[in-house]
Amino acid sequence: MQTSTKRTNKNKTKLNPPKQFSAIFDEKVQSLADLWKLYSVEYADIKAVIDKYYGYEFTYKEFYEKIKLLSSGLQSLGLKKGEHVSLFSENSSKWLLADQSILFTGAVNAVRGSAAPDDELSYILSHSDSVGLIAENLSVILRLKENIKNSELKFIICLSDEDIEDSIKQDFPIYKLDEVLDLGKDFLYEPVEIKKDDLATLIYTSGTTGCPKGVMLTHGNLLSQIRILKNRIFIDKGSMALSVLPTWHSYERTGEYFLLSYGCTIAYTNLINLKNDIKEYKPDIFISVPRIWEAFYNGILSGIEKQDLNKKNFIQYCLKISEIYIKSKRIADNRDILNINTSLVHKLKAASVAALLHPLHKFADKALYSKIRLAFGGNLKQGITGGGAITRHLDDFYEIAGVNIINGYGLTETSPCLSANSLEGNLRGSVGKPLDETELKIVDPETFMLLGNHKTGVVMAKGPQVMRGYYKNPEDTDKILSKDGWINTGDLGWITQNGELVLTGRAKDIIVLSNGENIEPQTIEDACLKSPFIDQIMLVGQDQASLGALVIPNEESIKLWFENHNIKCHDFSEITKKPEIQKLFKKILTECVKARPHYRPFEKIQYFKILNEPFTIENGLMTQTMKLRKNEIQKRYENLIKEMFE
Repeated sequence: MQTSTKRTNKNKTKLNPPKQFSAIFDEKVQSLADLWKLYSVEYADIKAVIDKYYGYEFTYKEFYEKIKLLSSGLQSLGLKKGEHVSLFSENSSKWLLADQSILFTGAVNAVRGSAAPDDELSYILSHSDSVGLIAENLSVILRLKENIKNSELKFIICLSDEDIEDSIKQDFPIYKLDEVLDLGKDFLYEPVEIKKDDLATLIYTSGTTGCPKGVMLTHGNLLSQIRILKNRIFIDKGSMALSVLPTWHSYERTGEYFLLSYGCTIAYTNLINLKNDIKEYKPDIFISVPRIWEAFYNGILSGIEKQDLNKKNFIQYCLKISEIYIKSKRIADNRDILNINTSLVHKLKAASVAALLHPLHKFADKALYSKIRLAFGGNLKQGITGGGAITRHLDDFYEIAGVNIINGYGLTETSPCLSANSLEGNLRGSVGKPLDETELKIVDPETFMLLGNHKTGVVMAKGPQVMRGYYKNPEDTDKILSKDGWINTGDLGWITQNGELVLTGRAKDIIVLSNGENIEPQTIEDACLKSPFIDQIMLVGQDQASLGALVIPNEESIKLWFENHNIKCHDFSEITKKPEIQKLFKKILTECVKARPHYRPFEKIQYFKILNEPFTIENGLMTQTMKLRKNEIQKRYENLIKEMFE
């Protein structure tokens, strides 16, 4: 079945998009640069960015002037419309300044995080045909020194305030950011005509396999996200947002563009300072990924475990009652993924249970959950999650705690958002209905024939957000993008009768056992992650008789378990080898998998290995959006996996 939707806001009296949205439909707005002319008037005195780590704090009017100044400086260095500039930096307000200034000149930025390996950055600098480089700090520039020597860059700009030695200046046309801003003061900005079809950026995918590919996104692609997301997510003018994800990634980047269109104030933080900064800034909206939501969840659970027995039992009782309450209410409201369009009798029974438990849930909310919400500052109205599927137990927990999380879905190649839930119609376990102007369909993975409702297959998408293609890579473009504009997402899923998309995994992640059974690992991994003893897990077992798993334990939970069982061991690496721990994890994995709905015996995890080193961005086993790089993990632990099944 092919599904398409063009929804309008049914609650306009409660949630009014700001009036500037009418201008976005105006054909005069052809580029992201055009929007700043609107923002500088509509939101003139509202703080646009707060970045205490770089000393930046500007209103929309001030930031617009800063963008124009840097754009003039870039033009004075010879940057012309259509040329490419590499921008290698992590999350900061200076990244946003550089990004917008490049786009103002009509140039194209090729982006990647500065923490990426040197060979990746060198590859992007060369492959993107960049005429300039803007880097987070001097260290990044020096790391690429040899490659820069062999290039003919017009300029190199260092975003940090470090002093640059004369010896380095002799070798490269290098400038500090403030120096380029000064150049802009003496150079008259030359306006350029930018159209929606003009290329805006090359986003080099971090990817879970292979070399990064340059995703070509136009101004029209990115503008479409601002335009069509407005009917799904509503934010008050002047709301506070906290930015922690990589700004160069399409998810956070488009998220920031969208927040700016509502006149939000964006405060910048980092993973190290996130827990403190979220309490300081008390954001109204927080864009994040499942791994960060999970980290907060684990921290809250850890705090509960440290309470005395009576208090801990009280908290667990409250959580259990509230879990029954929210699940019953979902069934009654037809918002339960496991009971869609159930019988009227079932709904009435669920409604009765929800009504009975509602006073207890409200009491627990006042006594307990209101304190949990303080972990997010106490003002959070909307959390947005993307960049990967959020697990069922996290979705349940945050609904219980009154933390409103909207789940969205998309790809770098689709700018990125294709579908999203809303606060008004949040079908937990789904990623919502397609956005306006967006079509989704489910096809058979082999024949590509259309499949009906509730049939699992490959998700195909079409809409104004779909990329132009991969830069200088027509072969890979043709593999994923059809001539009539349909993109193969590579994700598996099914569509409900009401049009919501439910994801089940990645087509290439499917594990085929030696008996021919196909297993989608995502749902089993998610079930195991519900245990406070498991931090990370990856299933293995291709062509084997049964499933195995690589497990990263939660160190704090394991140590606490040892204390409670009066077992002494000072070295954590030795703890994981102890027979008591092996027995514990065997029990946990079995129980977690068997507790899943529709459990099948061949899904049991027969073998496992406990690892002491977590999968991280730093060791190359996670992407920048904290998804597992499964191919790399397979390579790293190839011998261990073989040993597991011997």
